[in-house]
Amino acid sequence: MNEESPNIFSLAFDQDTRTNLLETAKWARFISIVAFIFLCILFIAVIVMATYNAVKINAEGDSAYLTGYGSGMVLVYFLLMLIWFFPVMFLFRFSKKINTAVVGNDQAALNASFQNL
Repeated sequence: MNEESPNIFSLAFDQDTRTNLLETAKWARFISIVAFIFLCILFIAVIVMATYNAVKINAEGDSAYLTGYGSGMVLVYFLLMLIWFFPVMFLFRFSKKINTAVVGNDQAALNASFQNL
């Protein structure tokens, strides 16, 4: 049993595994960039909604219910944007570090990439 324990953690990647990890890095980068673009669109939408809400409140003097609803929606979208930012950021970091690890045969980058995954 003691003889098998060190062998469990001394893994070697063959060429197929390296190819699969590089392909995973490409897809992770693509998905994270698309998600960043959607987050930017959501950010612009939140700014437009907040501005529209502020202009509408000043111009029409809407009731407290409608102004609260508009402000609440801005807050909900902002929180959704903030929640989704961190998984997307970690996915992007994973894609960068796994690519560095596989191309450069760097164990520290491999460990850092899986920490971000």
